[in-house]
Amino acid sequence: MLLTERHVQILKDIQHYSKIKRYHGLMPRKLTLVYDEGVLESLLESGLVEEGVILTTCGSNPVGYKLSEKGRDDLRNLGIDFTTDAWKVLKSDNCVSMDDLEESDIEVLMDIFHLTQLKRYDGIAPKFILENYNRNQLKALYDLGYILYIKLKGAEIDCEKGYVLSEKAHKLLRQVGLNS
Repeated sequence: MLLTERHVQILKDIQHYSKIKRYHGLMPRKLTLVYDEGVLESLLESGLVEEGVILTTCGSNPVGYKLSEKGRDDLRNLGIDFTTDAWKVLKSDNCVSMDDLEESDIEVLMDIFHLTQLKRYDGIAPKFILENYNRNQLKALYDLGYILYIKLKGAEIDCEKGYVLSEKAHKLLRQVGLNS
């Protein structure tokens, strides 16, 4: 299968969720709705991505996606390995279009980045802090695929709702000089 930039973007986003224990390493299906129709399906058909169930205590058990072992092997054969610097080089090869973002949009992305670095908020930018921001601006960043909305549940969770940056936003911030 020939991987387009969009395929690689989805694979990177799915890989980011592999570290989130609460989601059992799976990217929830509802978060994949921002991707172009058919792109995720083609990755599933080619065997690069596999479907699984995120087990929850409430019993909703949503469907999620992760990279398959075949997918990791195929990517390694192409010279893409998530554990080496080759993957970092691939991420920096393509420039992100600015999507007509303004300086204030970049500032919001930088604020979200810094909030996600705080352990106190469980790695997300809390919704209650971002309520002071322009709601339309946050919605536009979400619709453009720069931020993702997250809900966490559990006894040890301090921050239940908030935002995280997508790989597209991380790449943009690297371009403007923020090392993320």
